[in-house]
Amino acid sequence: MDDRQPWGSAHAELEGSNFLTDFESSEFKYYRVEVGASITVRLIHGLNVNFGFGYELLKDQLFLVKEELEEHEIMLGTKQLPTSYGYDVRMGFCYNFGSIYNNVVNSRMNARF
Repeated sequence: MDDRQPWGSAHAELEGSNFLTDFESSEFKYYRVEVGASITVRLIHGLNVNFGFGYELLKDQLFLVKEELEEHEIMLGTKQLPTSYGYDVRMGFCYNFGSIYNNVVNSRMNARF
Protein backbone atom coordinates (compact mmCIF):
# COMPACT_ATOMS: atom_id res chain seq x y z
CA MET A 1 0.00 0.00 0.00
CA ASP A 2 1.45 3.37 -1.04
CA ASP A 3 0.16 6.87 -0.37
CA ARG A 4 1.68 10.06 -1.84
CA GLN A 5 0.77 13.43 -0.40
CA PRO A 6 2.24 16.97 -0.64
CA TRP A 7 3.89 16.44 2.76
CA GLY A 8 5.60 13.20 1.66
CA SER A 9 4.68 9.55 1.25
CA ALA A 10 3.89 6.41 3.24
CA HIS A 11 4.31 2.74 2.41
CA ALA A 12 3.22 -0.43 4.23
CA GLU A 13 3.50 -4.10 3.34
CA LEU A 14 2.62 -7.52 4.67
CA GLU A 15 4.05 -10.66 3.10
CA GLY A 16 3.78 -14.34 3.95
CA SER A 17 4.99 -17.61 2.52
CA ASN A 18 4.66 -21.30 3.22
CA PHE A 19 5.96 -24.52 1.68
CA LEU A 20 3.30 -26.08 -0.52
CA THR A 21 3.71 -29.52 1.05
CA ASP A 22 2.59 -28.08 4.41
CA PHE A 23 -0.94 -27.41 3.15
CA GLU A 24 -1.65 -31.15 3.18
CA SER A 25 -1.27 -31.30 6.95
CA SER A 26 -3.02 -29.10 9.50
CA GLU A 27 0.32 -27.97 10.96
CA PHE A 28 2.47 -25.31 9.26
CA LYS A 29 6.08 -26.41 9.76
CA TYR A 30 7.94 -24.03 7.42
CA TYR A 31 6.74 -20.47 7.08
CA ARG A 32 7.83 -16.84 6.86
CA VAL A 33 5.78 -13.74 7.73
CA GLU A 34 7.12 -10.23 7.10
CA VAL A 35 5.65 -6.83 7.94
CA GLY A 36 7.17 -3.45 7.22
CA ALA A 37 6.38 0.23 6.89
CA SER A 38 8.13 3.42 5.89
CA ILE A 39 7.29 7.09 5.82
CA THR A 40 8.99 9.97 4.03
CA VAL A 41 8.36 13.53 5.22
CA ARG A 42 9.25 16.57 3.12
CA LEU A 43 11.02 19.11 5.32
CA ILE A 44 11.69 21.74 2.67
CA HIS A 45 11.65 21.67 -1.12
CA GLY A 46 13.96 18.81 -2.12
CA LEU A 47 14.94 17.74 1.43
CA ASN A 48 13.20 14.68 2.87
CA VAL A 49 13.65 12.61 6.01
CA ASN A 50 12.58 8.96 5.99
CA PHE A 51 11.86 6.42 8.69
CA GLY A 52 11.13 2.72 8.36
CA PHE A 53 11.00 -0.60 10.13
CA GLY A 54 10.66 -4.26 9.27
CA TYR A 55 9.95 -7.39 11.28
CA GLU A 56 9.87 -11.02 10.18
CA LEU A 57 8.98 -14.34 11.80
CA LEU A 58 11.11 -17.13 10.35
CA LYS A 59 10.75 -20.87 10.41
CA ASP A 60 11.82 -21.77 6.87
CA GLN A 61 15.59 -21.89 7.15
CA LEU A 62 16.07 -25.27 5.52
CA PHE A 63 19.39 -24.24 3.94
CA LEU A 64 21.28 -23.92 7.24
CA VAL A 65 24.11 -26.35 7.90
CA LYS A 66 23.66 -28.86 10.74
CA GLU A 67 27.31 -28.89 11.75
CA GLU A 68 28.70 -26.66 14.47
CA LEU A 69 29.93 -23.29 13.26
CA GLU A 70 33.40 -22.02 13.99
CA GLU A 71 33.83 -18.69 15.79
CA HIS A 72 35.43 -16.96 12.79
CA GLU A 73 32.50 -18.03 10.56
CA ILE A 74 30.06 -16.43 12.99
CA MET A 75 32.11 -13.24 13.42
CA LEU A 76 32.65 -12.77 9.67
CA GLY A 77 29.03 -13.64 8.84
CA THR A 78 30.03 -16.22 6.23
CA LYS A 79 27.53 -18.72 7.66
CA GLN A 80 24.08 -17.90 8.97
CA LEU A 81 22.95 -18.81 12.47
CA PRO A 82 19.47 -20.23 13.01
CA THR A 83 16.95 -17.65 14.19
CA SER A 84 13.22 -17.37 14.61
CA TYR A 85 12.89 -13.64 13.90
CA GLY A 86 14.58 -10.64 12.34
CA TYR A 87 14.06 -6.90 12.52
CA ASP A 88 15.48 -3.67 11.21
CA VAL A 89 14.99 0.04 11.83
CA ARG A 90 15.97 2.69 9.28
CA MET A 91 16.32 6.47 9.22
CA GLY A 92 17.81 8.66 6.56
CA PHE A 93 17.87 11.95 4.72
CA CYS A 94 17.39 12.46 1.00
CA TYR A 95 17.98 15.60 -1.02
CA ASN A 96 16.66 15.79 -4.60
CA PHE A 97 17.92 18.56 -6.82
CA GLY A 98 17.36 19.58 -10.39
CA SER A 99 15.27 21.90 -12.45
CA ILE A 100 11.48 21.82 -12.48
CA TYR A 101 11.89 22.71 -16.15
CA ASN A 102 13.96 19.63 -17.09
CA ASN A 103 12.07 19.13 -20.34
CA VAL A 104 12.92 22.74 -21.37
CA VAL A 105 16.62 22.37 -20.57
CA ASN A 106 16.86 19.24 -22.72
CA SER A 107 15.36 20.30 -26.04
CA ARG A 108 15.30 16.69 -27.31
CA MET A 109 12.49 16.01 -24.81
CA ASN A 110 10.24 18.52 -26.62
CA ALA A 111 10.84 17.15 -30.13
CA ARG A 112 7.68 16.03 -31.94
CA PHE A 113 7.86 13.26 -34.51
